[in-house]
Parts: sequence; structure tokens; C-alpha cells
Amino acid sequence: MAKTLYTSLLLLLPLLTAAQISNWRSKVLPVVSTPQLLDSLTVIPYTVEVTDPATGRRLPAAGYRMENNRILFDTVATGHWPAVVRLRYRVLPFDLSAPFARLDSSVFYKNKKDYLIGVPYDPYAGQQHPLTGQKGLDYSGNYTRGLSFGNNQNLVLNSQFNLQMAGRLGDLEVLAAITDNSIPLQPEGNTQQLREFDKIFVQIKKDQNTLIAGDYELGRPRGYFMNFNKKLQGATFSKRWKTKNSKKPKTPHPALNTRFSIASARGKFARNTIAAREGNQGPYRLEGAEGERFIIVLSGTEKVFLNGEVLTRGLDADYVIDYNAGHITFTNRRLITKDSRIVVEFDYNVQDYQRSLYAFNGTWANERLRLYLNTYSEQDGRRPIDGAFSQQELQALQLAGDADVIINSIDTVDAYDPFRVLYLRRDTTVGGVIYKDVLVFSNDPSQALYAAGFSLVGPGNGNYVQDTRTPANGRVFRWVAPDSLTGAPTGNYEPVRRLVAPNRQQLYTAGLEFSPNKNTTLRAEAALSHFDQNRLSSLDDDDNSGLAASFGIGHLLQLGKKNNRPAAANPWQLRLAADYEYAAQKFKELNPYRPPEFARDWNVNSGANDVAIGRRPTDEHLLSAGATLHTPGAGTLHYQFGGFFRDTLYQGGRHFGKYVFQKKGWDVWAQTDWLTTRSTSERSTFFRPKFNFAVPFLRDTTGAKYWSAGIYAERERNSRFVRISNAPDTLDRAGFFYDLAKAYIESPENEHFGVKVSYQRRKDHAPAANRFLPATTATEANVQGHWKQSRNSRLNWNFTYRQLLVDDEKLTSLDPSDTYLGRLNYHFNLLRGVVQSNTSYEIGSGQERKVEITYLQVPPGEGTHLWTDRNNDAQVQLDEVETAPFQDVANAVRVNVFTDDFIRTNNVVFNQSLRLEPKAVWFNRKGWRRFVTRFATQSSLQISRKVLNSANVSQWNPFQLDVADTALVAIRSSVFNTLFFNRGNPRFDTQIGQSDIRNKFVQTSGFEARRQQKHFLKIRCNVSRTLSFHASLTLTTDTQQSELFENRRYRIQSLETRPQLSFQPSGNFRTTLSRGFKNAENQASPAAEHATTHDLKWEVTYNRSATTSIRSQFSWINISFDGDPNSPTGFAFLQGLQNGKNFLWNITLDRQVAKNIRLGITYEGRKTGPAKMVHVGRAQVGAVF
Repeated sequence: MAKTLYTSLLLLLPLLTAAQISNWRSKVLPVVSTPQLLDSLTVIPYTVEVTDPATGRRLPAAGYRMENNRILFDTVATGHWPAVVRLRYRVLPFDLSAPFARLDSSVFYKNKKDYLIGVPYDPYAGQQHPLTGQKGLDYSGNYTRGLSFGNNQNLVLNSQFNLQMAGRLGDLEVLAAITDNSIPLQPEGNTQQLREFDKIFVQIKKDQNTLIAGDYELGRPRGYFMNFNKKLQGATFSKRWKTKNSKKPKTPHPALNTRFSIASARGKFARNTIAAREGNQGPYRLEGAEGERFIIVLSGTEKVFLNGEVLTRGLDADYVIDYNAGHITFTNRRLITKDSRIVVEFDYNVQDYQRSLYAFNGTWANERLRLYLNTYSEQDGRRPIDGAFSQQELQALQLAGDADVIINSIDTVDAYDPFRVLYLRRDTTVGGVIYKDVLVFSNDPSQALYAAGFSLVGPGNGNYVQDTRTPANGRVFRWVAPDSLTGAPTGNYEPVRRLVAPNRQQLYTAGLEFSPNKNTTLRAEAALSHFDQNRLSSLDDDDNSGLAASFGIGHLLQLGKKNNRPAAANPWQLRLAADYEYAAQKFKELNPYRPPEFARDWNVNSGANDVAIGRRPTDEHLLSAGATLHTPGAGTLHYQFGGFFRDTLYQGGRHFGKYVFQKKGWDVWAQTDWLTTRSTSERSTFFRPKFNFAVPFLRDTTGAKYWSAGIYAERERNSRFVRISNAPDTLDRAGFFYDLAKAYIESPENEHFGVKVSYQRRKDHAPAANRFLPATTATEANVQGHWKQSRNSRLNWNFTYRQLLVDDEKLTSLDPSDTYLGRLNYHFNLLRGVVQSNTSYEIGSGQERKVEITYLQVPPGEGTHLWTDRNNDAQVQLDEVETAPFQDVANAVRVNVFTDDFIRTNNVVFNQSLRLEPKAVWFNRKGWRRFVTRFATQSSLQISRKVLNSANVSQWNPFQLDVADTALVAIRSSVFNTLFFNRGNPRFDTQIGQSDIRNKFVQTSGFEARRQQKHFLKIRCNVSRTLSFHASLTLTTDTQQSELFENRRYRIQSLETRPQLSFQPSGNFRTTLSRGFKNAENQASPAAEHATTHDLKWEVTYNRSATTSIRSQFSWINISFDGDPNSPTGFAFLQGLQNGKNFLWNITLDRQVAKNIRLGITYEGRKTGPAKMVHVGRAQVGAVF
């Protein structure tokens, strides 16, 4: 039976998919007044973080309280919060609130004869088994299934499943995590730790056997050439064999480790070398290995290098990355300049073929010898994911060999689709020349019969250009006539696409590591690669295979060793090392195995080691030999010689030396790097000396650490001369020369205080004929540190100023500039919480990426937006789509497409929250102090502004929001101020406040701007224990501006009042009756549209114990609107309702049908004006286990 169970599990595991188990959880919840179950396990209270999903802003803890694993929001304190929030928290591996009993009190009985209370005992009664019937296995999770249907929408299904398991199942050790949601999501790239969705991870161990199945990562094995880190969906089986050594029982037993993987590869590798811009923090766009311009990066696969240093992801670290948009932005910790060298390696999602992967790794090792064998095979399927090749496409690929295949992308459509950009074909005559079958955009259903995909082919290589003035749902391209004199094309787009051929890549490596004694190591490895660029063609297959080999030796010499002293006591040590590498021209590695700076170190083309660009120009030989002398008293001295050769095309020799001395606060080191190269086209010398000298001058309070002051200097002179026959050699434009000097002072690092101040100056020279001339001068100052005065006060800062001056405008295309980059965070808590403040200020520069808005059609009820054909042209225009007022009418989803158009911006961000609570210290005082405790304030300010360079705009000042449209690129700001009186008083309280929310962003069709200003007054009065009265008065101004669509410009000012009466005779029943009046007018239109709204709302809530809850609501709304209801302005007034009488009603039943199962049923209905009555039903069942 056990064998059958194990076999069944092993067969089922490859069908599962997951993520690594972690007690970090994340969930999105609505902000409601009723308690909500946050997790099935006990939540650790101090780990709960509540943020705004739209902005990532952390919300104050005063707005909620935790009760084990349930959260309760304070509707008063969360008055300015968004409708939904994101929560992140840690959980304990158990539920502390779960009832626990040694005995079941429901089976107690009382013996009337002797008045004893006992429990019936039956030794033959059957036992209740847990889910798995096995002890030692802990599991937890939840399952939710819901559906929605109605007479105005299709059936909509959604589901969510989460399961975590850990423990033993018989003699199997099981570890599993399964998450599945109906909508796949990818985590954001703004933290170091990522939590992924829709994953399955299962790991089973028994003795020396391990099986991993589902979604997991497979890392590089032991070796030199084979380098990869893949996200897979499949299974990996590992086994370890041990053999006994009878001759030497005390020595480690020889062991054989094997690992076999079969899976589907989720992504494809690419390496990008990004051209940095002066003072531009990003975002910088990433491209695929085949030149794909719009990609989705697989989360967590990226590795970012800046000047050869590996960076860390996170808002408080070095960079953040938008995986879905495929772009990366650097934080204020890393100033990006024209001199920054940025390399990004990553895997991205492939949409062409299904990719399969097979890998085997085996290692045998004993005390002195290690042998290993690695095989790897990754290949595309022969059929595309979206169907089969046409006969024309298949024939083109079979005849192409390794060459690129470009095909026509014009296709006919079966039926007219208003959500697509379609064209008609028309002959066009220009200058007496007839051009046949020119594509012309059309929204005529009878003629628009063609769809086309356009590719960017470069200026002067195409016949079409993008038309940004046509208001269509997507990109529109317009034909332009060729040059009248030369007949050359004048556009930059063409209706063609690149047909990517399926490929196969394989790599086999074998190697050994041998230690003949404890001071000597030898290694050797051989590799064979096979790369078929086109699996559908046998042409050009003679260059598919290539060889590579690597050898190395290292030896440690103990100098001055004495027989009566142990080896560790000998201060002088000399390490010798030598390495050699051979790579054939046809050798193709999986991922680059050489450092990102290799091409720069040897003055070779960047594509030499970049698998995303091409192959080697010829066979390569790389060798090095060096020695390191170390003694604790005198420091470390290192020298290394290297050579890099590409047959007769390139020869390079490199000398590297370094000396390091660190002792008692002294930090002195110096290094030099000298390279000489010669190739068929150039000769070069690359000289790079560096020097650092730091001295201690002041002890800290502990007396063990020192303040440090130092100087640093470096020079890089890369003289690359172009070889010209019968003429003097001249400097190539790729050559460069600069000097850099830096002075700094820094304190010893500790928890309470730390500071570092630095100033540097860099002088760059540009090549001119056969010499270098001064081109630019850059000065840079930085101050950073932290100060923790107490647990109630924390200050962190990091500011950088850089000035770039141009010495010779003929030698550079750069303009003089000043760059500011910095961040300041300050938190303080005074008088035990009377004053609580958080301040954050950031300044920098970057670029804003223009966005194209496109809407895709979905069945009603499954979207987020509503399309209304206002002009009856059967074509979607951007001004015809609005946010859906009701879910059942949502027939479109919005897609943001990032373009290649960037706008250089100066950015400033300011966040401030302030809370005053006199009650925290004067809660038991009398007199005027007691009266003051009745007041409290809560304020928050958030500003994110991006502007162009302008003399009229202050780059530092975030409060300058009234910026001319010609200078403003994007702005997001929100202001909330609330004054409370008697907050939390059981009899009455009052709130008065205001808010101001602005948002402006740039699209390819121009800018869109929205602003909402509110002033409000809220009063609550409990007339009795069962009767309460609420009233509110709100003055609102809604403003919208659109650069392209005039009908989307309005300024609606409204005044709304709403009295409300609530009756709650018990804790199980409550009913509320409210009456509303709203008067609104469009002040930006000559027509001055006006609307008057009367509404009456009745709500009833009934709770039966903790198992059943019934909520119902009925609304009568009467609107009198004198404008055009079929317009964006009319939609803003009516919000999906109709002129005249509107009726809306709903009823919801929540019932806990079992101990761990809860059922929810909702019915919604509405009758809006003359429209038909709409009915919507929803049902959801959830289980916690």
C-alpha cells in the first residue's frame, strides 16, 4: 500500500506548479467597518504593513487594529484612505485563537444516581482522521470559488486556492506550497524579496533522494563554462550515493551526486549594455536577445551591474524594476552619469514557441579528487504557440538556414472589429506615379478588411510613419510618399515582421579538480556546445558545434617555515596561480561566463562575450599567471600577467599589480593595470592606476573604532589608434582619457550615528587627431548619514550635487548641467504620541516614458471599463471609454503600452504626515487641558512632480504645482487635512476637513489631467442607545483637462448634503435611512450644464450570532440634467445613471455553513431611467483548512 501511495505522489508531482514557503503574506482587502479574516494563522501584529496599492504609500497604524488573525478598520481614522489597501505581514505556523480541549464538553453526561459528571467511553469507537491520515504533517490554506451572472452579462467565474504543507508523510519528508488565482499576477520589483502568485512548489525527500516539482529555479552546476539560472516548470530528481572506504575508515567516504531535470523553460536569456545618460536615473528600457522591443522580464531573474559592481534591488537599495513594462530605474543611492557603465542580465518571457529543457549533473568526489559531468539541452518546439505555420512561412524558414526571415504582416480579417485598428487598400497617385495597395486607416465596416503589424525599420527605410493625431484605439500608421527626386522611402515603419525560427542549444562539460597535497590544486574542464539556430532547416548546420577547454593550477608556499612552528603561525605566504582557456569560434555558451567588464578590460568589441549579439570572430585563447605575497604585518602584494589572443585578428597583453595594507584604522592600497593590444584595424594602450590613502584620526565612544579621512585618485587613459596605411595613426573615437581625484571623511558605523562626506573632481579628455584635449569637467559632492537620537527620533539623509562643465563644445555633444540627487527621511514622536510626524523628501532627474492607451474587448462583466459608441461610427475612440460604473456593464480592459519616446525630467517627491493627539498625554487632566484633549488633527501631503528644464520652475521646490503646461510632464499630488472634535466620544463628534488630489500624465496623444478638491463637514450624534444621527456637507470641484479631446474638458462644482438616521435596538439588527441632495454645475463650458440630484437610501443589516449575516440596501435617485447625457461631461454628471428616476437595490447573505466553510450570496438589481431592468447574482464559497 505504501509503495502505491508513493508511486501515485511521484506521478502527480510533475503536474503541480509553486513558490518557496515563507511566512510573509500579502493580501488586498476593502476598507470596511466589519472585522475581516486576514489569515488562517495567527498574524504577528508588529509586522503588519498597510499600503496604498496605487502609490505604495504606507498608511498609519492608527487606522486599524489586529485581533489575532482578524483586522478591524477604524472608519473614522481611515476616512481619507483608498477603497482597498494592500497588507503585508508575517504569520506564526499555528492559530493561537483556535479552541483546544482535551475533552469534548458536548458529550459530557451527568449520572443522576451519584451526581457525578463523566464522559462516555467506548474502546471500539472509530477515530476521526485528519485530511491526510498521517501524523507529523502540518498543513494550512484556503480555497475560494465564486461566480457572477445576470441578464446583462455573461457568466463570470473566479477562484483562489492556497495551501502550505510541511512535515512527514510516512517515511517521506514533504514540503509544499501551492497558490492559484484566476488572474495571474507578477510581483513588483521594488523589494529584495518577491512573493509570486500562481505557483506550485513540491519537495519530497526520502533518505538520499530528493524530488522537486512545480515552479522552481535551477541554478548553475559545478564547472567553469556552464552558467545558467533558469525558472522552470517541471521536475528535478536528485540522488546521493555513498561508498565505504575500508582502507581508511576515518577519511570521508567517496560520494556520487546526481541531478536530472526535465521541465519547460519559462524564459530566454538576454544581456543588455545600457548607454547611460548624464544625471538620468531612468527608467531605461530593456530589450530581448532577438531585438524585441517590448518584453516581460521574469521576476527575480535580473542581475544588474554598475561599473562592474553587482547591485541590490529595492526602493531602499540600488534600483527598482518594472517587470511587466521591461524597464529599470536607479534609486538615489546610485547617481547615474555619462560615465556609468550599466549591464543588465535577465530572462524574459518568450511568446513564440514552447521551450523544453533537459539537464543532467553528476559529481563524484573523494578526499582529493572530484570529477563532474554536466549536460544541458534547451530547445524550442517546432510549432508556434499560437498555432501552425502557413505553407509560405514554413517554406521561408526551411530555405533561410541561419539567416533572418522577414515576411509581410498584412492579413485579412473575418469580420470588422471596432476595438482593432484596421485598414483598407487603395492605389495612390503622387507626382504622376501610382503606388498600389497603400494601407489607409478606416473605420468603415464594409472596407476596413485588413490588419497589419508595423515594425520600426529606421529612418528612410520605410514607407509609413506613426499618426499620433488620429483618435483610435491603438497605433495608427500613415503612408508617406517617397522622395520625389531619388524615390527613396521617407518613413521609418513598414508592414513587415521578423519570423523567428525555433532553435536548439546544447552544452556538455566534463571536468576534474585534483589536490595532490594540501597546498596544491589542479583543475581541468572540456566543453562541447551545439547551437542550431533554425531547427526547421538543415542549411548552415556546419557551424553548429564548437569546443572549449580550461585549465588551472594553484600552489601555496609557506615561506620561512620552522619545524617547531605550525603552518598557521608563519606570517609569509606566497600563492601562485596559472590559468588557460580556449574557446573555438563556433563555441556557444549558455550565458556569459566571463565578467561583464571583460570586453572593456581587453579593448574588444562588446559583442565578443554577449550571447545576445553574435558569435566570436575567431578562436580565442586566454591565459593568466600570477603570484600573491601576504604577511599580516606588511600587507598583501599581488601581481598577474594575462594574455588574450584571437589568432591573427587580435593580440593583447595585460599586467596587473596591487598592494593592500590595512591595520588599526589605516587603509592604504594602490594598483596599476597596463594593457597593450594590436589588431588588424587598431593598436591601443590602456593604463589604469588607482590609489587610496586613509588615516584614522579620532576614536568613537567605544574606543575601538576610528574616524577616517582619506584621498582617492585614479586615471584611465585608453589610447586606441586606428591603423591607416601610409598615414600616421589617429586616435579612435572609442578612446578616452580622464583623471579623477576624491577626498572624503567618514565616521565609524554604528546604530545611532554615522556620516560620510566626499568631494571629487573628474577631468575628461576627448580624442582629437593623435592626442587628447580637455572636453568636460565634472565636480561632485556627497553627504550621507543617519542619526538616531532615540527610539522616537530617526533621521537619514543622502544628497549628491554634480556639476558638469563643457571645456570644448567641438569635442562633445553634451550641454553643461547641474544634477541634484538626494533623499531625506525624518520620523519623530514627541510627548508620548502627542505629535507624530513622518517626512520624506527626494530629488533627482530621470525620464518619463510616453504611454499609449489601448482598450481590449472582453465579455460584459469581466472588464474594468465601459465603451459607448457616442458618435455611432462603430469604432472605438479613446474619449468614448470610461471607468465602468457597474461591474456587469464593464466590456473592456485598459492596457498601457509603453513607447520608445522618453521625455527628460527633473523629479521631486515630498511626503509628509502629521498627527496631533493631545489626549495621549492629558487624558486624565481637568479644566482647559481636558477641553484641548477633545481636539485632534490628522494631515498628510504627497507630491510627486516631474517637469522639464525651465528657468521658471524650481527643481528643489515640490510645492510649486502651478507649472505651465509646456514645462509640466507629470504630477501626482494629494492633500488631506482633518480636524476632529470629540473623536471616539460615545455621544457626539465632529469632523471638518479638506482634500486636494491632482494627477497629470503624458500620452502619445497628449496629456490628460484630473483634479478633485473637497471641503467637508461631518457630524455624528447618538440621540440614545438605539438611535443615532449623522450629517455631512461636502463642496467638491472636479476638473479634467485633455490636450486632444475638447469634449473631455470640464470643471464641475457641486454641493452635496446628506442627513442620516440609524436605528440599532440590538447588536443583531440595524437599519439606516438617509436623504441626499446634490447640486452640480459645469463652470468650464459656455453651456454651463447643470444637474440636481435627490436620493433616498434605506439600509438594513441583520446578524444572527456569528454564523449568519444579511445586508440589504435600496436607493431611489432622481436626477435632473440639462446637458448631453451621451458625452464625457454627461457621464461625469450621471455616473452611469440616467436622467430622471433611478432605482438600485441589493441583498447579501453571508453564512458559515460549517466550521471552516463560509457561503456568500448577493443579488443586485437596478432600473435606470427608461433602460431595461438589470439583475445580477453572485455567489462565493470559501473554505479554510
